[in-house]
This record gives sequence, structure tokens and C-alpha cells, in this order.
Amino acid sequence: LSFYYQRKAKYYISINEVELAKQQLDLAIEAIRQCKNDYYLSEMTLDYCELLLSQSNWDELDNHLENGLSLAREIGANKLIDKFNHILLSRVEQMPSGEERDQQYQLMFASLQKSRESAISRERDYLSQIYQLNMDRLALESAQDINKNLRLINRIGQYLSTCDNFKDVIFQLVADLKGLFKVGTLAIGFYQPKRNRIFVEHYYE
Repeated sequence: LSFYYQRKAKYYISINEVELAKQQLDLAIEAIRQCKNDYYLSEMTLDYCELLLSQSNWDELDNHLENGLSLAREIGANKLIDKFNHILLSRVEQMPSGEERDQQYQLMFASLQKSRESAISRERDYLSQIYQLNMDRLALESAQDINKNLRLINRIGQYLSTCDNFKDVIFQLVADLKGLFKVGTLAIGFYQPKRNRIFVEHYYE
């Protein structure tokens, strides 16, 4: 329902029916506030501020501008923050010279600085999350590789312990071991305790 009111407001703005547009924006803001969606609440407040700026309605603009900008900062909506800051700049530029204008300039620069710091903080958090996700992915892949290798080693052990002739399994053994590491040459030898030697019975190259 809030978006319906928002569209009607934009229609009334297009035909220069300012009061009707304000009524529809009031309804839109109230409806979206009930939905507790801060992003769209800030966005609709931005629409209201743009209308008030075009009408030089400074008192209402100052109130809505402060609320909308604060809300945009809370949710970290960079595009909305930039638009609110642009309205703030336009507001200050149309103020007469004097102490109040200087104060508004200071507030504007503080707002821009705060927005920049907030953006940097969000970027760092985002990069930190990406790094952690990548580390988690690598850890998972490593664990999967270890499990795969253990299953392969277990399978090799099973058929080596049950075969009658190693000559029959040497080619299968080479193929399986290549899944673990590079195999160029493979020899199967047996230790002869009496002669204290290793006798190589099967050889693959």
C-alpha cells in the first residue's frame, strides 16, 4: 500500500499538485513505518525532502532531512546517504550568509565525513566476511580432500591385504596412487630377515 501512495505522490508532483503529493507521501511513510522496513522508510522520506526542497519549505525540510539521513546511516544505505547529503548541500547553499549558514556548513561536512567513515567501515566488514568465507571454503575443501584420500588409502590397503599375486594389482595400485601424488616408478619389495635384504619382486616404470 505504501508504494501505491508513493506512486500517486509522484503523479501529483508531475502535475504540480504539491499539497496532494504531500498528503500521499505522508500516507506512504506511515504505511511503510507500520511494515518496519527502514530502507523504504528512508527512501520515501528522501522523496518528501526532494519535494520540500523544490518548494523551499525549509522548516519541514530540516526536520525530515535529519530523520531520513539518520535512518539511512543506521542501515548503511550509501546511495540514499549520498542523495540526502546532496539535498543538505542544496539547503545550505540557499541559506543567507551568516552564522546559521556557517553552522549548517559545519553540519554538512560532519555528515559527509561520517558517511565516508561509515562506508569505509562497511567495506572493511565486507572484505573481512569475504576473507572468512574463502578461508572456510578452503578448510572445507581440505577436509574433503583428506577424507577422499583416506578412503582411497583404505581401499588400497584392502585389496593389497587380500590379493594372492601382487603382479595382478600393481597396475591398479599405480593408478590409485596417482590420485595422491605423481608416480613415475613403483616397486614392490619384500624384506628377507635372514639375509637382511629387500627383494624387489614387482616393478613398474
